[in-house]
Amino acid sequence: MESFKGVSPHRPLSENGKEIRIIKLLPNTFNAPVECELEHIVLKPGADYEAVSYCWGDASVTQPILLNGKPYPITVNLLDGLRYLRRKQSPRRLWVDSLCINQRCVAERSGEILKMREIYKLAKSVVIWIGDYRPFTRLQVKQEVSVRPKPYMKDAATSPHLICGDLVLPFAYLRAVDEYWVANTEDQRISLPPICPSLDRMKVIWYGHQNIVENREESTLAQRLAWILALVAGRFHATDQRDIVYATLGLLDASPLPSQLLPDYGKTPNEILIDCASFIITQSCLLTILPYNSMLTQSLPTWVPDWRHDSGYPVVLGAEAHSTTHARLLRDISALEVDVIFFTEISRVGPQLEHHDSAENLVSTWSNFLLDAEEQLSTNQLPIFGYSSFGKALWHLLLAFDLSHQGLHEPGSSSKGSSREWEVRNDSLEECLTALNATAPRKALFRCRDDSIGIMCQPDVTPQEGDKVCSIKGSYGDFILREYSDGYKIVGRCERSKRGDLTTRETGLHRWAGTTHVCAVYEGLWTTRDGCRKLIY
Repeated sequence: MESFKGVSPHRPLSENGKEIRIIKLLPNTFNAPVECELEHIVLKPGADYEAVSYCWGDASVTQPILLNGKPYPITVNLLDGLRYLRRKQSPRRLWVDSLCINQRCVAERSGEILKMREIYKLAKSVVIWIGDYRPFTRLQVKQEVSVRPKPYMKDAATSPHLICGDLVLPFAYLRAVDEYWVANTEDQRISLPPICPSLDRMKVIWYGHQNIVENREESTLAQRLAWILALVAGRFHATDQRDIVYATLGLLDASPLPSQLLPDYGKTPNEILIDCASFIITQSCLLTILPYNSMLTQSLPTWVPDWRHDSGYPVVLGAEAHSTTHARLLRDISALEVDVIFFTEISRVGPQLEHHDSAENLVSTWSNFLLDAEEQLSTNQLPIFGYSSFGKALWHLLLAFDLSHQGLHEPGSSSKGSSREWEVRNDSLEECLTALNATAPRKALFRCRDDSIGIMCQPDVTPQEGDKVCSIKGSYGDFILREYSDGYKIVGRCERSKRGDLTTRETGLHRWAGTTHVCAVYEGLWTTRDGCRKLIY
């Protein structure tokens, strides 16, 4: 632990880089004090140890154990895990990062993280402690499972084991259950909360790592780094934000790493995120990483993703930047020069959608925002019968934001099959607002001068009147920009009832339109329209 102030019990590791520490967890009863002894071993095939994966939890809240006979602080979650892992009669040899790596030595931490891929790959077994029945969203878990050889994923005897209290389940069993439901359901997946959401993430990353290993020559290091970070963005968590980048390095199949990416815990999280984004952009010109920013990390340039937000537009492994992309880094002023196509600007901002608001409260809260919307939006001529014009725009926003799976009936559908326009229904706004509220809490709605309506993709991000709506060539989707110095800052990405400057009707998009169709719309805009070269700070 970095907060440990006593004399460290860790002896230096050998300089040849082949040595690691493990702990010997001494046997005892469940409630007895936890005692461990440090050992040095050579990291090689057949080494006798189990690698433990777990979430650190709050590093400021610790309890002492005895490490080499002296008190040593560990987090409460790890203490619980060691108690459940401890045997009554015989010791257990484990690799646990916070105990086996000298957390007070920055140089050692930076070096040991590069060994973690081999540590988990060569371990006799991998044990995943998920604590008190919580889904495993720890960022490092993806590496711990993904680097295991393929037979281990099928063999329950050697598969990574999930441990939840005194329950033990081989990861291979979860895969078998998951694959059964995929193969035996037609229209929907049957979920097994709370583990399956994390399992879905793990499966994508595991297959992706196999793809990287088998097709290494088909992608550059920058492309692989962008792809794996996009997969974990907003899905996995790390106690130390620097590990958002560092925990992915073992999956890149790159040796040696360029100096820009070498782990260095002497750097701040923001310095590491800037180095990572700079490497991806300069080496691949990929601007598809821009939407992966929560926009909430302080003092970070807005073109640098913090990887805390999951974008709706995936980064494709091995994909090259679009031919119209321009990206030039100005390191001295921490700015990125790009080509921008401006569409419109924001004319009015509504309040954020709040969780669990009733339909009545929603309409009441939004009454001022909705007051003059009917007349302004009536010129859109959206091809939906039976809804007010604002209700139509909201519905098209639902389709654009992929929220129509919430069980809403499509406006204009009629059991009688009538094609005539229905009488405008009073509940249309309530229905659309309720759907948005249920699926997009803490996200701001806004209106634009081109009569479109939009919603911010990132939660807790609020646009302002006068902010610009645009497309950044090379990055799919609409962005909100705000003037800053001699350029702009990115406020966030948004979805609107238009795609670029085209209405939903003009683009031909409907509820089943996938990202390929949407991306084609933007690529068409980039090819046919000139952009303005602007600086993003």
